[in-house]
Amino acid sequence: MPGLSKVIVLDPDARARRQVQLGFEREGLATAVIAPGAPLELGDDAGLVVIGGVDGQALEVVRRVRGLLDIRGIDAPIVFAGRGVSRGEAHDAGADEVVLQP
Repeated sequence: MPGLSKVIVLDPDARARRQVQLGFEREGLATAVIAPGAPLELGDDAGLVVIGGVDGQALEVVRRVRGLLDIRGIDAPIVFAGRGVSRGEAHDAGADEVVLQP
């Protein structure tokens, strides 16, 4: 069974972005980070997208990424790990999984 091709990390908090990136890289997974304001270039090798952030801005990122994945026919799940958003709102925006902050 093939593993993930690449993990894409999007989070407005630079420190959080880097920590998530390092965690996946430590496990041997290729990881790409997209900083706020940078073009959303997901690549055909995206295997998982992790999105952080807060409130409506984070939900808008989820919607944009879901739209890009669908348009390009990339079957990569989106994991939302942000704050200030309910599980239902994140799912409605296009997240496949939601990790709520304590």
